[in-house]
Amino acid sequence: MVNALAVNKDDSRSFFTKDHLSYRQAFREFLHKEAVPYYDQWEQEGAIPSSF
Repeated sequence: MVNALAVNKDDSRSFFTKDHLSYRQAFREFLHKEAVPYYDQWEQEGAIPSSF
């Protein structure tokens, strides 16, 4: 299974704006929903489908 990404949980020390943080969160949610469930299959096949 996929290892959790190292994420700076203390956003007060981050140089990212609120928009950056929102984008990062939305991307994490996308990956969790659309990529993580298929990770093991893709690893076994040795490729990620081009449709992804």
